[in-house]
Amino acid sequence: MLANLRPVELWCVIAIGQRNSRSSLCVRLDTLPLDLARSAHVFTHPSIFRALGYRSLEHEFYPRGWNGDWAFGDHGLHIRTAAESYRRLLKPGSDVLFIPPVHVSGVYLTEPAKWLRAMVAQHGGVQLEAA
Repeated sequence: MLANLRPVELWCVIAIGQRNSRSSLCVRLDTLPLDLARSAHVFTHPSIFRALGYRSLEHEFYPRGWNGDWAFGDHGLHIRTAAESYRRLLKPGSDVLFIPPVHVSGVYLTEPAKWLRAMVAQHGGVQLEAA
């Protein structure tokens, strides 16, 4: 387990926005011990993002209505800047593995083994055997 080698925090981040803005809801999940079923629900069930995330962010930051757009109104910009932004916000000086929102052309979806090997290498992990 990675937590045996180094401390690990697991965060669910839901972000929305409009042109030139990103509003985020960041929720730390308990990892001592990790409840895989609950974590999987938080990361994958539409109700978490729609009812909890989008609705609460819209209520807090866009009282006149949110147009349903990506953070900054630009999916690519959000993806390129998210890891560094959340690292500074959540845990300055730490490593962050940011798993972007699912997008049909994302390498994490089209070539998950390749993406996972690159992320492990980027974050100081050991070489994975070929998938």
